[in-house]
Amino acid sequence: MESRFLDAKLTVFGLEPDEFICFLGPFLLLYLMDLLFIGLILGGFFSFTIKKVKSGKPEGYLMHLLYRMGVPFSGLIPPHITHFEE
Repeated sequence: MESRFLDAKLTVFGLEPDEFICFLGPFLLLYLMDLLFIGLILGGFFSFTIKKVKSGKPEGYLMHLLYRMGVPFSGLIPPHITHFEE
């Protein structure tokens, strides 16, 4: 079924892309190690956790949270710099 709205969020199996990646990463890693059931459980736990952290927060919340924790992003001032002078 096609989305009827231009601004509808992209979802894969009801998960947003970042939630789906959090499911897919552990699942594929453990699947390749022949631990399919544990991969399903761990991937489901990670995607559920990300979904709960994001609930009720504005779009881009996770990126801001990661930046505050010190993860550098290209195009932004490195997070460890707190004072900038010209």
